[in-house]
Amino acid sequence: MIVWSKSAYADLEKVAAFFKEQGNPELARKAVFYIGLTAERLARFPLTGRKGRVKGTRELSMPKIPYLMVYASGKPNKLKIVRVLAADGPWPDFPASPERVK
Repeated sequence: MIVWSKSAYADLEKVAAFFKEQGNPELARKAVFYIGLTAERLARFPLTGRKGRVKGTRELSMPKIPYLMVYASGKPNKLKIVRVLAADGPWPDFPASPERVK
């Protein structure tokens, strides 16, 4: 099961808006779809990413698009997507640790 934080969902909207503003709505759709597929893969293999900069998280670079997925995992097949960030963008403030995935 995949749970998206409000921040991660807002990040998805920003990703789509970025590509649409570049004049490529088809790429916006494909990027959001790719992010969703990446989350599904992580739910099956949560240790794929590296240890995150924020305690209790992991991070995964997405090679097809210049974004980074920040996530936390709990029980097998349960994953919380915390943020989807531009790889070269500023690092936002995070809470001390993300909510636990139950």
